Amino acid sequence: MAEEGPIMTSGVSINNCLVNASCVAQNDSIYVFGGFHLFTDEVFDDLYILQHNVWRKVEYMKGLRPCKRCDHSATSWAQDRIVIFGGLDSNDVFLNDLHVLNLSTMTWTQPPMSGPIPTGRGKHSAIIEDGKLYVYGGWCASDTISNHLNILDLETFVWQAPVAVKPRHSHFSFLFRDALFVYGGISESLEPAAELLVLPLGAPAEGMPNQASFAQQEASNNQNQTELVIHSSQSPGTLGQRFAQICGNVLVLLIVPSLCYRQSTLDPENALVRPSCGLWTLDLADCARLAWTQHAADTLPDTLASGEWHYFTMAKHCPTLYVLGINPGVSGTTREPVHHFGQNQQQEGGAVATGVSNLSPTNGLLPNDDAYLAAVLKLDLEFSTRGVVHAPVENRLVQDMGLLFDAVNPSNMGPTVENAARDAGMKTVSHDVEIQSQSGDSTSVFAHRLVLLTTWSHYAAIERSGMFETRSGGVIIVTLPERYETVRQLVKYFYTDALDRNLSVETLSALLVLSNMYNLASLKRLATSDLYARLDASNATLVHVSALKSLSTSLAQTALKYMMTHFGAVVKSEGFRDLLKDDPQALDAFWKSVPLQSRVVAHGPHSKRREASFRREAHLALQDVTDTGG
Repeated sequence: MAEEGPIMTSGVSINNCLVNASCVAQNDSIYVFGGFHLFTDEVFDDLYILQHNVWRKVEYMKGLRPCKRCDHSATSWAQDRIVIFGGLDSNDVFLNDLHVLNLSTMTWTQPPMSGPIPTGRGKHSAIIEDGKLYVYGGWCASDTISNHLNILDLETFVWQAPVAVKPRHSHFSFLFRDALFVYGGISESLEPAAELLVLPLGAPAEGMPNQASFAQQEASNNQNQTELVIHSSQSPGTLGQRFAQICGNVLVLLIVPSLCYRQSTLDPENALVRPSCGLWTLDLADCARLAWTQHAADTLPDTLASGEWHYFTMAKHCPTLYVLGINPGVSGTTREPVHHFGQNQQQEGGAVATGVSNLSPTNGLLPNDDAYLAAVLKLDLEFSTRGVVHAPVENRLVQDMGLLFDAVNPSNMGPTVENAARDAGMKTVSHDVEIQSQSGDSTSVFAHRLVLLTTWSHYAAIERSGMFETRSGGVIIVTLPERYETVRQLVKYFYTDALDRNLSVETLSALLVLSNMYNLASLKRLATSDLYARLDASNATLVHVSALKSLSTSLAQTALKYMMTHFGAVVKSEGFRDLLKDDPQALDAFWKSVPLQSRVVAHGPHSKRREASFRREAHLALQDVTDTGG
C-alpha cells in the first residue's frame, strides 16, 4: 500500500515562517496559536483553525485573549476547551499565566489561581488527566531548566506543592497506570535525552515498569523517579525533531528531519546533515520485553525526508497523527542537496543540533510566506502498513469481566481465580451458554448469555433464528468449527475487548479470519497488531494467507514482502509446507499475490553459482509440495 502523500492546505495566509507556536488536535480540527516569525522575531497572538485542509483565522473571540507568546503549551481539555500555559512574551519574559479557550463559545477566560504558582517557563510539557494539569520542567529565566513537576486542580485552580524531578525541556509527557512518563527533550547537560523517565504518582500499579523488569536496561532513581535507558536493536536515535504521544498502551514516536544539523567533528566541510526519520513504538504494557519497534512503510521515510516538518499533533489515545510543514511542491520553495548518513550511521556523538535558525534567505532554503504550515500529512496508524494499533487501556471493569470469564470455565479454575472472583464480589458465576468446538477438542467454553447478546451480533442472530440446542437447566449450546483455544480466546474477547498475551500465531491467525467473518473491527486490530510483531520465516505464509482471507490488505502485503525477502528460509520452513498441504487454495492465493516482476537474487561472493543453486532448491521445494497434493 502506497503511503498517502501530503495534502496542500488552502484558506487564509498564515503569519510568515511561523515557529514555536502551539498546535493541538481537537474534534477533527487543528488549532494553532501564537508563535514568532523565524527571521524577524515578531511574536504573535493569532489563532488559526485547520478544518478539512482549509485554514481560517479567528478574528472575533470573546474575553481577553492571552498576550503574544511563543514556546507555551496548549492542552486539550474535556473535548471542548484548550488550556494555554506559560511561554515567552514579545520581550522574552517568561510567563506563568493560564488561559482557557472555550471552543463552543470561542471565549477566553483567565481563572484566578492560588497556591505555589510555578515560575515562568517555556518549552515545558503540559497534560490534563482527571481534572488536573501536569506541568513538567521547561526552560526558565537565567538559562536554567526547571526540575519541578507542578500540578493544578482545574476545579479549584489551586496549585499543589511542586515535586522535585529530573530537569528537562522540549520533551513529551503522558500518564500511564498512575505514573507520569517523560520522554526525549533536552537534559540538564544540554544534550538530547533518549531515556524514559517514570514518576509514580500513587500506589504502584500492577504492570508498572520497574528496574527488576528490565535486565537489559540501565536504571537509576532520583526523588522516586526512575530513569530507563532502553537498549534494543531498533531504538531510535536522538537526532532529528521528535514527536511523541500515548495511544492506548503504546508510546508512538515520530522522527522527522525538519531541523538541520551541522557535523562539527566528523564533517570538516560543515555540510548539512539530516537524521533518519520514521515511526517507532514502545509497548508499555509488555514489561517483560520493553523494546522499541521501528515500523516500516514503503514510502513513509521518503515522504518525511522530502519535506520540512515543523508541527505535530495527535490527541492522546487516538490512532491518527498529523504532521504539518513544507511540501517540496510548494511554490516558492527550493531545496539544496542534503547529505544522508543513513539510519544506522547517525553519528550522534559528533552532531550538534543548530535548529532551523541556521537557514537564511541567502542559502536557498527559505520557503515562501506560508510554507511552514502549507502542507499536512495525515497518518492513520491502524489501517496502514505500519501495524501500529490502538489497544484500549485496561481498567477495573475489564479486569472484573476477565475474572468473570475465568470463573465460569473449569479448565482455568483454581484458588487464585476463585479468590479473585470472590474478592470482586462475584457470588453468582454460573453460566447459561456453552460453546462447543467441532475440531475434536473435548472441552467447551462457558459464557453468559447477557454478555454475548450485547457484544456478539452473530450470537444474537442465532437466538433469533432458534438454531441452537438446549440442555437441562436451560443452558444454550452453540457449536463452532474452530479449535478450542481459538474459541476460548474469541469468547474471552467478548468479555474484555482484549487478547491474552503470548497466543500462538495459529490462534491469532484464526482470530483474524473470524474477526472478518463476524465483523469485529476491534478484534481485527488486536490480532493484526500481534501478527505484525510476530512475523518471521516460520509463520509468514500462514499470516499472509490469513490476512488475505480476512481482507487485511496491508498485513498481507507486509507478509508477502517478508516472504520475498526471506524466500529461502520461508520455502524451507515446516509452516510453508504444512500449510500448503493442508490448504490447497493457499498455494493458488500465494502465487496470485506474487508481483509479476519478482525474481530470486543471490548476493555476495560466487553469487551466480549460489543463485542457480538457490533457484534449484526453491523449485524442488515447491515441486515437492505440488506433487504431494498441495
